[in-house]
Amino acid sequence: MKKYIFAVVALLMGAMPLQYAYAEDGIRAGETPEQFTQRLISTLEKQRKGVIAQNLHLTKEEEAPFWNVYANYRDQMVHAITLGAKVITDYAEAYNNQSLSDKGATNLTNRYLNAMGKQVKIKKSFVKKFGKVLPAIKVARFYQIDYRLDQLVKMQTASGIPLVE
Repeated sequence: MKKYIFAVVALLMGAMPLQYAYAEDGIRAGETPEQFTQRLISTLEKQRKGVIAQNLHLTKEEEAPFWNVYANYRDQMVHAITLGAKVITDYAEAYNNQSLSDKGATNLTNRYLNAMGKQVKIKKSFVKKFGKVLPAIKVARFYQIDYRLDQLVKMQTASGIPLVE
């Protein structure tokens, strides 16, 4: 179950070098998976923010307005991503119990696609919000960076989840 918890954390956070955070700050004795996830959220979000800060090249005038919009963006994204993370934990439970039925698989698939749709909707809704505080070139650059970080997470997450049997 531990590797599934790591996958959920990776999905939730939009990962940086998660394997390092996980190795250095694993689940503590008596800690629930939910407590572990919450404890890592702050650290992992700071890492993500650091990568964006390093690569977006904001001017002093752009910094405060951008980070205000970004905080709202990440709050909404983490909420939407949590829906997908719940699908993973539910799948892990069914996988470990060898109890995944056709009906359960359909339910998980629909919930997963719904979570992905919510994320896309949020991303679309923030293009104009970011555009109010940054030039279009920097908005595009931000979405490129964000996309790359998301892809890292997806690859790390997918590598830890066995295929449905």
